[in-house]
Amino acid sequence: MPLTSQEKEFIEKRNKLIRLWPVVGSLLAIMIAALAVWLSIKTPLLINPFAIKEGLAANSIPDATLSLMAAMVPLLFPACIALLMMVIIFTTVAIHNEKKHLRIIEKLLAGKISTP
Repeated sequence: MPLTSQEKEFIEKRNKLIRLWPVVGSLLAIMIAALAVWLSIKTPLLINPFAIKEGLAANSIPDATLSLMAAMVPLLFPACIALLMMVIIFTTVAIHNEKKHLRIIEKLLAGKISTP
């Protein structure tokens, strides 16, 4: 069954996007990891629960900041970073599956696989 030019164009476009994902996904993961490191260095109270514990022990955190941070920050920022990483992982898995399906389509079109 031959493909139309529009279908061939679609497959070529998807193949191009699949080839780009390893670079894009790696850059995104590196950027998220860099954000986590930068936050832990510049503002450890936003991401590091141990820094909050030390600040509490030293009584160096203002009361207004403390009440908000105690409830939200130790869970919120690490959860956001974990969520971003999971999105990258799930996207990588989806692209891997699409790559597999496009290879099957190419083999079918080349006649290397017979259809029932």
